[in-house]
Amino acid sequence: MTKTMLTAFAACLFTGVFGTNAKADIMNGSGPAAPDPAMVVNAGWYGFCFAGPGGAATAGCQNAGIGVTGNDITFTVTTNVLFNVTDAFEKGDTFTVDINPGALTFTTDGVPVDPSGTTVDPNAAFADPTYSHGSWLLGPGTYTVDIFADAAPFGPGGAYAELVTAPVPEPSGILLLITAIALIGAGTRARKNFAKKAL
Repeated sequence: MTKTMLTAFAACLFTGVFGTNAKADIMNGSGPAAPDPAMVVNAGWYGFCFAGPGGAATAGCQNAGIGVTGNDITFTVTTNVLFNVTDAFEKGDTFTVDINPGALTFTTDGVPVDPSGTTVDPNAAFADPTYSHGSWLLGPGTYTVDIFADAAPFGPGGAYAELVTAPVPEPSGILLLITAIALIGAGTRARKNFAKKAL
C-alpha cells in the first residue's frame, strides 16, 4: 500500500511539474512567458520591434543587441545616465520617446528615407548621422519610458535602446566655464562703471 501511494504521489508530481511546462511550451513556444528584462546601465543595446507608424516598442527584434525591451520600459538609476535610441537597417524611421509619460516627450531627428541602409550594428547606426537617433540626459531616479514609431516608411521594423553612464565634465571644462562666467560678469561691471563716469 505504501508503494502504491508513493507511485501515485510521484505520478501527480510529475504531471503537475512537467505537464504544466509542456502546456506552457505549446502556448508560448519556449516555456512560460517571462517579463521583459530590465535595462541595465552600460550593458549594451537592447532591441525592440515596432509595427509601423504609431506602433509601440515591443519586446523582440534583438538583432545585434544584448537583449530585448519594450513598452513600458522601467528602470531606476542612482547616477546621471543617457537614454539612447537609434534606428538601424533601412533609413528613415523616427521615434517619439515619452519619459515618465506626460512629463517629457522627445522625437529622434528626421533623416532622408533610404531603403539601401544595411547597418545592423547599433553602435555604427548611432554614430551615423544618416540614421535617426537621439540621446537624453536623465538624473538619478525611477523612470518609465515608452517608445513609439513616429515615421516608419517601410512598415514594421526593429531598432535599439540603451542606458549609459553620462560622462562627467572634466575639471578643466568646469574651470573654463567658471572663468567665462567671471569674465562676463567683469565685462558687465566695467560697462556699468564706464556708463556712470560718462554721466
